[in-house]
Amino acid sequence: MTTLDIVGHELMHGVTEFGVRQRNPHGLESFLHTDGLGPSSFVLDGQPVPCSKLRLVLSDGTRLSYLCSDGRFVLAANHGGTTHEAFADLFGTSTEFFFQNEGSGPLMGDYLMGEDIPEFTPRSLVSPTSYFVDTTRTARYPDHYSRRLRFAVLILEDNLYTIYPLAFDGTRFLELRGTDFGGVHWNSTILSHAFYLAVEGGQNGTSGISVNGVTAANRDQIERVFFRAVTITASVLCQAAVDLFGDNSAATMAVGQALYAVGLRPASVSET
Repeated sequence: MTTLDIVGHELMHGVTEFGVRQRNPHGLESFLHTDGLGPSSFVLDGQPVPCSKLRLVLSDGTRLSYLCSDGRFVLAANHGGTTHEAFADLFGTSTEFFFQNEGSGPLMGDYLMGEDIPEFTPRSLVSPTSYFVDTTRTARYPDHYSRRLRFAVLILEDNLYTIYPLAFDGTRFLELRGTDFGGVHWNSTILSHAFYLAVEGGQNGTSGISVNGVTAANRDQIERVFFRAVTITASVLCQAAVDLFGDNSAATMAVGQALYAVGLRPASVSET
């Protein structure tokens, strides 16, 4: 029915929501928010169609327009839900490492989420882009903020809006089978990959930036940093590392570098 990392994942949702609500009564609101502008046109049957003229025709003949701003597609994503899923994944993974021997194969601790369930495509904290987000095999899990999936917005009646499975990954539009509630699972690998880099070190595939991790022997340091960020100091991960281990500690440097590598923090954080 389920596996150890998924149990840890689901329990962490409760910890995250409760921890954030101690400071913010709204918690991590899992709502869609506008997230920048996309291109001015979409290529349909080999021809570019301007945002203002593109229509979605429903089965009953209803024609829906896309939301545009200055001639460009308005994009939306669900960052609160994505943060929830990222923390759930990295602590589900940590649960595996705590109870299972590190290695590859069934019932082993590794950086794959949900890998022990047959026919389930796992999420990789090591190399997110190794896996596709759905069966269309057109979009890969992102490893950097610049590659996050954002969705085109459709205009409904009475000033209501919804998103459509037309996703922009930073370079192109992709037609998908769904929206994943605004990319909550799909975009989660950006932050969970930062967790992996802070622990194990390595190079981010998109930015090319290298991170000096604390090594697996000190994984608990990074786990404590991320857990403190959820339960005590909100999402300020770098400050959580300073609080626990000091300004110049290996853990603080690893977290700062990892967040910089995946595009979630400015360069100055990594340099300090």
